Amino acid sequence: MSSDGSFEFRSLPAGSYEVRLTNLQGDVFSKQIVNVPSMTAVRFDISSLTGVNPKSTGPVSYYRLSHQVPGKALKLWQKAVKAAKAGHSEESAELLDKALASDGQFADALHLRGVYALQAKDFALASNLLSHAATLDESNPNFLADAAFGHFAAQSPAQALQYARSALRLDPANKKANYVFGLTMLRQGNQGEETVHALQEASTLFPSAARVLNQLRSSGPHR
Repeated sequence: MSSDGSFEFRSLPAGSYEVRLTNLQGDVFSKQIVNVPSMTAVRFDISSLTGVNPKSTGPVSYYRLSHQVPGKALKLWQKAVKAAKAGHSEESAELLDKALASDGQFADALHLRGVYALQAKDFALASNLLSHAATLDESNPNFLADAAFGHFAAQSPAQALQYARSALRLDPANKKANYVFGLTMLRQGNQGEETVHALQEASTLFPSAARVLNQLRSSGPHR
């Protein structure tokens, strides 16, 4: 699948298939009938769809295309998100645990549950959950950045750098990934331009990055 909305079908038995373009909440933006093998490609005109940003670009997630979340897990996740928006974090976490019991490969549930673990300062659990989510959906820079942050908090610098670099390859302006990258490099004794640039990118969201950056500037030339 490509980011312009086109993709091809391969290795499917002959027959008619209804292809739907939906979001995770189940809202259907468009649908088409595909006859295999006479028709093996389909394209959605994203620019004409209400609620879809036609300017969005980036890699397409194989996980999103291939993983079917069970209905029970999806409903529990939707309830968890609703509880989170209402400020009921404990209820949301419990619902996420139930969703993951139904589908242990549900990346969105793993990610949100990992964020709660971070907030609770359970860094070992957080890094495990966030890494799992990022590994499943490795084209999501926010998942990768949060996995980097989880490992940074758990004092696992090698893994933190790995996930931060992966996030920055997809989204060079990602502030959380830049924050983790800059501080981890600094702790390893690297005060070069790459480190300074990352801290600059992160400084508008992370005051501590701005403070470190000022200290570096006052200490003289970077190595």
